[in-house]
Amino acid sequence: MAIEQWNIGLGRACLIAFASEWHDTYGEVVRIAPDELSYNSSAAYRDVHSWRTKEMRSGMEKDTTWYSQSINSVPVIVTAENDDHIRLRGILAHAFADRALARQEPLIISYVDLLIQKLKEHSDRPQLDLLPWLTSAAMDVILDLSFGKSLRCLEGTVEGELHPWVSMVSGHVKQGLYIQAWRRLPAWLSRNILVNLILAWLGREWKKQFDITTQMARQRIDAGTDREDFVSHLLRENNQKTGMTVPELEITSSILMTAGSDTNATLLCGCLYYAMRDRAVWNRLANEIRSSFSKESDLTFLSLQKLPFLNAVIEEALRLFVVVPSTFPRRTPRDGVTIIGKFVPGDYAVGINGYAAALCEANFTRANEFHPERWLGDARFARDDKKAHQPFSTGPRNCLGKNMAWAFARSTIARFIWNFDAELVPECMGWGVKQEIFVMFVKKPLIVKLQLVAH
Repeated sequence: MAIEQWNIGLGRACLIAFASEWHDTYGEVVRIAPDELSYNSSAAYRDVHSWRTKEMRSGMEKDTTWYSQSINSVPVIVTAENDDHIRLRGILAHAFADRALARQEPLIISYVDLLIQKLKEHSDRPQLDLLPWLTSAAMDVILDLSFGKSLRCLEGTVEGELHPWVSMVSGHVKQGLYIQAWRRLPAWLSRNILVNLILAWLGREWKKQFDITTQMARQRIDAGTDREDFVSHLLRENNQKTGMTVPELEITSSILMTAGSDTNATLLCGCLYYAMRDRAVWNRLANEIRSSFSKESDLTFLSLQKLPFLNAVIEEALRLFVVVPSTFPRRTPRDGVTIIGKFVPGDYAVGINGYAAALCEANFTRANEFHPERWLGDARFARDDKKAHQPFSTGPRNCLGKNMAWAFARSTIARFIWNFDAELVPECMGWGVKQEIFVMFVKKPLIVKLQLVAH
């Protein structure tokens, strides 16, 4: 396949959809660029992401054509090579442990409560766009956990409009895709003056965000360990020999904010969209939540873990509306490696397309349909290959924020359904399949009608 076609697909936000179609046509592995292979199976997840040898104990190294060096040129958890990754992950793991999450619960719930309050204030409108409210709630939570304060995104949200900070961060994620395309352009075009002027502008925009988050991070670091958030754990686990440097702490806070904001918002939107689209799903979910508790304050992180249908709805939304649908490739080692039983030469980019894996009929029965029952032992879905569903990745570099994302999703969805009956407006019935993908979904307005529930 010509690299020009790869870049056209990437730049037009349709490469992910192209790749899914190619897998449907050509099978488990597809060459999507001269030196890049895409996979869509559980076996590939195992072979690409698993621990292999002492030298590769964090798996294959990240593909530097895809992953950029950090803006302040220090190792970060997302792109660090194996030794630095092990060191950084060992420190970060404490911030995402179950014990830490339990202590963070009051802070997270305070923003969920504020979200519900804001929606109640607007519930008398004929219709309401949920997207800015859900996105702002996710951003407030992750900002407070990462920097010790929010930017009051929920307070500053205007109906139908994203908060300016949310728009800026989301825009930078989208712009990053153009950088990936530029790195694959022929030399004569990549050196074009206009192209490089655009790249220079993007760099200045990213620097503005980094300068703001660096200042916020320094203020939080100076405040010490008394407050319960991500940074308190990073500081407690720090030591001169293996701890994080101040620049590493600064960029880590920024990375956590970027990685945890839009992804959590996407999960909330996807869950509520699919629940509202099918009234049988909505009614069953509402009955489970409203009949299991006598008052809203009983909806705790721990109690919500015990609701099977709520968990199944979230799991199925994670599958069908993949939070991060892009491929995040690794580089094969110099001597090559075997993936799904076939040898791949050294210095190849290899990755699993989670979107293609989720929608593949070889992996999931009725793959394009929303069926929470597949996660509840329904015999119709007995042949599903559930290991092909890895929304938080797998292996030694999987997402540390999985438990936090689940807790936030359960709490927000449960409180939303406790307080409201909601239905999609007709023009949003196809919302889930009308999204562009620039690394993550560029979500369109999610317009609903709300009605308060009396308790």
